[in-house]
Amino acid sequence: LYPTFAVWENVPGAFSSNGGEDFRAVLEELARVEQPDASIPRPSKGGRWNKAGAIAGNGWSLAWRQLDAQYWGVPQRRKRIALVADFGGQRAAEILFERTGVSRNHDSCVKA
Repeated sequence: LYPTFAVWENVPGAFSSNGGEDFRAVLEELARVEQPDASIPRPSKGGRWNKAGAIAGNGWSLAWRQLDAQYWGVPQRRKRIALVADFGGQRAAEILFERTGVSRNHDSCVKA
């Protein structure tokens, strides 16, 4: 039995590592779990990966997004890439891109 989903997390430098080739290789290897002949091309516009995106194939999908830890309950700014692979359908983007935002505490930390 194969897994239905995979989650990969890394630093934003993965987008530009080795001229963007390393991130492309990660996407391609994940796609090949379900479709052995899958080929993921490099991005066309300036050769740079977007901070969010999705790719779908025949029975699989991938979605990635750059997130900042400060919005997830951590008292620091730390950007990370989150990538979800769905090996059984087209749900990766649905999982990673929430339709409603995460509520944030907008109260001032210091009284006026």
